Amino acid sequence: MGSENGDDDEQPAHKVTIGSFYICNHEVTQSEWLCVMENNPSYYKGEKRPVEQVSWFDAIEYCNLLSKKEGLEPCYEKDGRNYICNFAKNGYRLPTEAEWEYAASGGLKRRDSKYSGGNFLDDFAWYENNCNNSQNVMTLKPNELGLYDMSGNVWEWCWDKYGKYSKSAQINPLGVSSGADRVIRGGRWRSHDSDCRVTNRSSYSPKEAYYGIGFRVVRTAEDMIVAEKTEGDFSGESVQDAKKAPKLAGENEAQNVLAVNQTSDNTDENEELSLNNESTAENIIPETKRNAPEWALVLGALTGGVMISKNSEHIVTPDFGIWGVPLSCMAFCGNFGFYCACMEHANFSIHTPFDVYGKINVKDNNFSPKDNLDDSYEYYFEPDGEKVIPFYYELLSIGLCIRIFKYTWISFGGAMIGEIIDMHGKLYYRPKDSSDDYSFYGEGYAREEGGMDWFQLHLGLNLVYEHLYCGVWYKYNFKVGHQIDMNLGYAIHF
Repeated sequence: MGSENGDDDEQPAHKVTIGSFYICNHEVTQSEWLCVMENNPSYYKGEKRPVEQVSWFDAIEYCNLLSKKEGLEPCYEKDGRNYICNFAKNGYRLPTEAEWEYAASGGLKRRDSKYSGGNFLDDFAWYENNCNNSQNVMTLKPNELGLYDMSGNVWEWCWDKYGKYSKSAQINPLGVSSGADRVIRGGRWRSHDSDCRVTNRSSYSPKEAYYGIGFRVVRTAEDMIVAEKTEGDFSGESVQDAKKAPKLAGENEAQNVLAVNQTSDNTDENEELSLNNESTAENIIPETKRNAPEWALVLGALTGGVMISKNSEHIVTPDFGIWGVPLSCMAFCGNFGFYCACMEHANFSIHTPFDVYGKINVKDNNFSPKDNLDDSYEYYFEPDGEKVIPFYYELLSIGLCIRIFKYTWISFGGAMIGEIIDMHGKLYYRPKDSSDDYSFYGEGYAREEGGMDWFQLHLGLNLVYEHLYCGVWYKYNFKVGHQIDMNLGYAIHF
């Protein structure tokens, strides 16, 4: 078990003897989970896809309920805040890490391949080079024992707490006796090829559920289930001479190596959450580091809305910007996130004035005529107080997001706004250097120089389901009024 050439937490390679067991040839599917648990927590839905977004505690609850449903003895018992696994029961349970690696490597048929099944990963595993989400189980080649997806598709929970290996030979090891996290094995659909190696290890908090983690079930082989009154245990104590290890199941001298050592199998249900404890932090693999936070970039496809301004003018708001939707860039981290966008919207009035005579500085009433007016005349523009905002845009939008349901977030924040304002009034003219009275030229607009910068508050309801983003946003513009936007976009996860 382990590798001398792998990551630090895979070393040292050491001799392990395990008892016989049955193992499911595929990861627990969503349809199987639904039949027992009557819900489907998975992020990527599909009856034949592996169930994911299940915590370690969820997985052992499933094992117990499935055992009861099939008339078997549940393996897991709760003793106060601790969980105990009775390996002498005939019900379903999670594999130990040693059992998992033995099965993934091909058991007695093993060929010392790098991955489960062989050295050409594309034949046996769904990983970053051939997919972008979980896939139906049993669609690629199995390994030597007929087991599918031991490499890739989703990580798989094991019973053991995560910790360093012992160099001593062991019988039925159960991992370290203390620690916050549980072992996960096998890699997932977004893993690098190195994460899918048979000996590769990682860990996760048993309380946390993640859409890259599922599990498969095992059962202790019937001829290994011996009455606990016989000698032996499943404590994982060191064996100095591997030749003295008890024979495996099916042999006449099978030992009871399945009695539970409660001192080493307890799990504190209230252990503090951490991705990896301090003693093993340096051994964590890059794949696990990518598990939290999960980032998503939302690219807009369509955006539109209506504004009711303070003077009851209607302004349509078509998309016009680098980002397509208000939720342009969103970072997920548990139940919180943030969004940020630049040059997001451009908004146009439905009665954008076309007869703009020039620019006016409102403070000193200084009027600058457009170049198409006759420069042999001087002009005077008299505003009448009516303003129109034909164009404004969101310079910078920032805000926070809080998840309220599985795929739904509320967002709140604001934006700094740039605008163009047209002043309505009357234009007069007279010859330059003349003392004549001004003559009336016509009614129209002058563009106010500089405009104003102001602020806008946001409140949004957002849905991000797989690669689909849609949202409804209410915005209050301090200078203009109320605005409702509806948005549709494409979410890219990374």
